[in-house]
Amino acid sequence: MVVNERPNLARDAYDRLRARLHACAASGCDAATWTRLQGQVGWACQLVVASRAEKLQRMLAAVPVRR
Repeated sequence: MVVNERPNLARDAYDRLRARLHACAASGCDAATWTRLQGQVGWACQLVVASRAEKLQRMLAAVPVRR
């Protein structure tokens, strides 16, 4: 986390989360991994600007869950 004018997510942390969501969207993930991603996205959405939060939520919604 970075704190300047307001709390923000570090760029490399945002990029890593986005890359993980992209990889999981391509290959799918199990329910436990999806739940972990949901928590990470929820935490990140509290720190990033609205447009980035929406993008992360859209990417999470595109991740298929293997059962």
